[in-house]
Amino acid sequence: MLVSISPIGFAMNIGIFTDTFTPEINGVVTSIQSFIAIFEKQGHEVFLFAPNAGFTTEQAPERHTRRYPSVLVWGKQIRLSVPMIRTSVVEPLKLDVIHVQSPGPIGMAAVRIGKKLNIPLVYTYHTRVDKYAHFYLHWPEWTENSTYRLLAKTFYNRFDVIVTPSLGIKNELAKYIKKPMVVVPTGVNAWECQQLAASCSRTKILQRYDLETTDQLLITASRLGKEKNITFIIDSLCEALLTNPRVKLLIAGDGPDKDDLVEYVKQKKCGSNVIFLGFVSHAELFALYQASKAFVFASLTETQGLVVLEAFAMGLPVVAVKAVGVEDMVSGDVGGYLVEQEAYFFAKKASLLLQDQTVWNKKHEEALHRAEEYSIERMAGKILGLYQSLLK
Repeated sequence: MLVSISPIGFAMNIGIFTDTFTPEINGVVTSIQSFIAIFEKQGHEVFLFAPNAGFTTEQAPERHTRRYPSVLVWGKQIRLSVPMIRTSVVEPLKLDVIHVQSPGPIGMAAVRIGKKLNIPLVYTYHTRVDKYAHFYLHWPEWTENSTYRLLAKTFYNRFDVIVTPSLGIKNELAKYIKKPMVVVPTGVNAWECQQLAASCSRTKILQRYDLETTDQLLITASRLGKEKNITFIIDSLCEALLTNPRVKLLIAGDGPDKDDLVEYVKQKKCGSNVIFLGFVSHAELFALYQASKAFVFASLTETQGLVVLEAFAMGLPVVAVKAVGVEDMVSGDVGGYLVEQEAYFFAKKASLLLQDQTVWNKKHEEALHRAEEYSIERMAGKILGLYQSLLK
């Protein structure tokens, strides 16, 4: 039953179906958690269907969460679910809308159930699966552009609406998907990020990694995989070191390429200027953002680049390689700089933020303003409005 509430209009029962969730740590998980928090805060009931970290089924009715068996595949990089989701389990929930977050088995089960129960289907395009397949399965270009698109059309065209986190991704999908599409990025709670940073002692964190207050810090945060293009960031650091020996690069995160990246740093002979942080808590990461002069990002496979927005929330200027997804976040060089993939020019922009306080102050203010534009409350409001339009 729909109950009138303000300001959204009425409470809804929302089904979130995803093949990616905790204990994984990535942008998809952060996006799902952020939107669920706002939906529930505004009085909506959210029912989450996600993989379990093992081959067991778990249900937590008080949290409206249902976990399904899964196994790690693809070199333990991807969790493949065995979603024994019966229509008889979903039907009593009286879902008003089903929002799918991944194209895996749980997402496919959601489509089957949604069609059977005549529930509106929404899909958010979080991951450029074709690009990941290119890096890890070595798909040739013709497969990326032909076979994948054929499979994608079969899946995506079953939804009522596709949500894309950026305009660039919408334009790419529009080449072969004819369903209605809307651009709604994942937002950020800047106040919450700043409160987390304030809970940490910046001095203690710097001491932990043997950093001096005189060090000029660049920082990046991502999964350590080929698709994140971190070797390019290391190359750019080497360029910056030619004119500024105090610059250091902090790399937060972990992944399958960590050992190769450590070896690459040794070969470049910049080991004392690169610090691998591993996984760090959000609180510590945001405190390190406050201690840094620029966030550097070179991924070419993003649908949005949520970490860029989190850096903005801390007032940290960004230097990023110009690519689909990230372009929206740093459009017009607001809050930082978009640069072609050339180490010399990338290092030049990073060095400008390190050395020119006037420029840094301007980009700092722009970053905070951009984070406000992309607040999670605003973005969640757009998604809820989309749900209501489908119900009407």
